[in-house]
Amino acid sequence: MNNLNKTDLTLDGLSIVGLYLEDVFSVWEHFDKNANKYFTVFMINNSRITVPATDANAALLYKSGQPVSEFVVNDGIVDEIEITK
Repeated sequence: MNNLNKTDLTLDGLSIVGLYLEDVFSVWEHFDKNANKYFTVFMINNSRITVPATDANAALLYKSGQPVSEFVVNDGIVDEIEITK
């Protein structure tokens, strides 16, 4: 698939050209120390992007078909929980 047939990955808080929704590998949802929610988007080329979890970003990422996961530590064990919206 060439880049002309791909959907631009347009996220709030991000101004990078040349990112495509089809190149997303996985998405993690997490919170900072002030309880602000963020998404970390992992791309197939091993790069990652962290963006705020605005309504527009959440709508795009949850509806993209890519899994959105949250990582929770329970008794010292890290569990990955897939989030569905």
